[in-house]
Amino acid sequence: MAEAKELMALARAGKIKPTPMKEEPMADVQKWIGELRAGKVVGRIVLKN
Repeated sequence: MAEAKELMALARAGKIKPTPMKEEPMADVQKWIGELRAGKVVGRIVLKN
């Protein structure tokens, strides 16, 4: 419970950075699978139609 309170305090203070997110077209799925396998993706990639 103490860890959760500490985490919330850090979030309120703006000391936790959000996970990077990038939206890409579904047509590029093969490119991003390759990038993911190569360990080049930081954060999340959202594929959209």
